[in-house]
Amino acid sequence: MLGSEAMTYFSLIACTAGTLAYLFLIILLLGHRRPRRLEYLLFLTCLAAFLSEAGSLLALNARLHFGDVPPLSAATVQTLSGLALVTMPVLLFHLHAEYFHLIQSSRWPAWLCILTLPPYVSAILRIFLVAERVTGSHLLADVAGGLLDVGHSTAQPVVETGIVVIGTAGTVLVPAILQLSFWRRAGERHSRTLHFILGAYFTAVLLAVGVLGLWFLEIGSLPPSVLLPIVENSAPVLPGALLLYFILRHKFLQIGIQRNLVYTVSGAFLALAYLTLARRASVWLEPYFPPEATVGILLFALVFFFEPLQRMLRSVLQHAFRVELERVQRLTAEIGAEARGGDLPKLVGFTERRIGEEFDLTGVRLVLSQGPPRLAVAVGKMDRFVLRKGREALGTLEVFFPGAMLPGETHAALEFLAEQLPAPLELCGAIEEKLALERELAERERMALLGQMAATISHNLKNPLSSIKTVMQVQLENAALPETLRRDCAIVVEEIDRLAGKLQQLLQYARPAVRRGSGIHAARVDSAAVAARVVELLQNDAVRRGIALRIDAAPGPMPVAGPEDALHDVLQNLVVNALEAAEPGGSVGVALAVAEARAHIVVTDDGPGISPERLQKIFRPFYTSKPQGTGLGLAIVERRLGELEGSVECVSPVENGRGARFVVKIPIVAGT
Repeated sequence: MLGSEAMTYFSLIACTAGTLAYLFLIILLLGHRRPRRLEYLLFLTCLAAFLSEAGSLLALNARLHFGDVPPLSAATVQTLSGLALVTMPVLLFHLHAEYFHLIQSSRWPAWLCILTLPPYVSAILRIFLVAERVTGSHLLADVAGGLLDVGHSTAQPVVETGIVVIGTAGTVLVPAILQLSFWRRAGERHSRTLHFILGAYFTAVLLAVGVLGLWFLEIGSLPPSVLLPIVENSAPVLPGALLLYFILRHKFLQIGIQRNLVYTVSGAFLALAYLTLARRASVWLEPYFPPEATVGILLFALVFFFEPLQRMLRSVLQHAFRVELERVQRLTAEIGAEARGGDLPKLVGFTERRIGEEFDLTGVRLVLSQGPPRLAVAVGKMDRFVLRKGREALGTLEVFFPGAMLPGETHAALEFLAEQLPAPLELCGAIEEKLALERELAERERMALLGQMAATISHNLKNPLSSIKTVMQVQLENAALPETLRRDCAIVVEEIDRLAGKLQQLLQYARPAVRRGSGIHAARVDSAAVAARVVELLQNDAVRRGIALRIDAAPGPMPVAGPEDALHDVLQNLVVNALEAAEPGGSVGVALAVAEARAHIVVTDDGPGISPERLQKIFRPFYTSKPQGTGLGLAIVERRLGELEGSVECVSPVENGRGARFVVKIPIVAGT
């Protein structure tokens, strides 16, 4: 009698621990913000284990309270236990199969397909057992009784014991094999420990049910009735408790990172446990004190625990705050180190990637007020944090997550991080501006040297060339000059003009650029008027070449800021190049438009076009495909557009595999 009572209380403790452990796991999984197929399977498995433990706990409490279990309680127990018995083998199998796929990144090998058989056989046998318990039939017992030549009352325990043994073996066989396999392949120490303990535990359960089966086969009688409750009630407890420990202690599967949820659930469990203790104590002391008085005294006794609880909670919260603060400080230090590179787009990408990795988010988008708009990077719910410097909003940090809401500690950490981000962003912008100024200064120095060299060459060559040209022109005016010499003199004059033009191009390219906003030049010029003037100046050259040069009427004034000669050089070089590319009988067009607060000037020709290989090199200095070209025309275009803060792009071919289109974009300035 004493052994039976001790076994009952042991089962009661085991079932209570198992119920609480799996209920805790279910709550954590429901609040988990990154559910995958693995988490869904783990939730269903924990739910099945919870139903099994809850059913056993209900049966034990009903037996202790009523003696004989009432029909309604018995039906509830049968329903809960039946659901757990039938679904547990299949759920455990698929849970381990999904985890195998997660860590191996591959499906089942062909030879492992045989492992699908035991859990499904176990589930089918348990379906028959549950059906007999619910309906009260004895079909399996009658069949077994016919085979053993005994009555169904004798065969019934044999059948139930056999199904329990076979069903339990089929349930834990696959987990035992795969957990030991995971143990051998796991990289982290705590993962190896978890898989080893689970593998050893499932193997021990398998050996235990094997011993029970051999007992029955060898001795010919049922094993002691005390053994089956031990296996049934205590078997699910250790996996649940072990999984809960590794989730909370080592953040297994990243579920334990929700510290606020863990604290809330733990507090709720403690409160419920204390209320249950108060109710139990009131029942025990009912012969001596009224139940209300006992409950009141126990509730009042909580006052004495407030200060110790406050100290404990303060210590726990301080530790959690310290951990999160160190995490954010470490991340801020990494972002600050990246900011010293002076590359703002790279810093933004690095910040988004590291925040997403550190806080396990599905996506992060850092949008700066002065930057271009950016598209969404992930699906899911989104939370936004404003980056501020004083009262000025510098941008927003948008984080994407799949759950219902961000955990409290993550939200607080991101708020603190959003307060720290403006400093590295400003540092990166300042360094980027400093590097740009240094590069521009170095470029100015280089171009100044080139300009001095070009000016020296021009000075040393222009005077002799002018003298030669003068002599040739005088000779051309001589009426007695033979025709052959006249032709040669004309060629010399043309070559002198061509050489002077190249010297002028070299001087233009070597001239230091004046950037807009430098304070040196802030003139406003009508780009439409300049374009019309360039076309008018080059009309005679176009007629001489037999090319139709036209310009579309401008929609109105298109004022841009910058030196007029820079814009004139840009358009003149582009139109001259187009005229040289077009063939006699061809056409060159200049189109003007305003779009996106920019003046668009498009120069198009119908020449042979530009090959993709050449298209990548046309803006390089001294690169040319013309036999007598300098390769400076388009380099001058790109360089002088820098003074206007403009850009140029080339598209070729345009139509029917021919033609080229140069699109110049320059910011429009307000006012007239």
